[in-house]
Amino acid sequence: MSVIDRIRWQRPLSAPKAALSVPGPYRDTVSYTALNHYIDNASRRMAEAGVVPKAIYGLLIKDPLLHIVMTFALEPLGAASAAL
Repeated sequence: MSVIDRIRWQRPLSAPKAALSVPGPYRDTVSYTALNHYIDNASRRMAEAGVVPKAIYGLLIKDPLLHIVMTFALEPLGAASAAL
């Protein structure tokens, strides 16, 4: 079971509960519902932008939540990431 599968599996069971906690002035915790929503949107937009399977994409993102979301969003597309 992949990380994304585990997050999606938790959504109906723990929707309002915290999926993760990130540092920052605006977002302390993110629910499973919100995390799924963010991942789905990012994955759709990356597919539209031309992300291809079996490719490795470098991510240089300062926002911790956005970095996590983008990393997770590459998985359903069959791609991987490397933090820069």
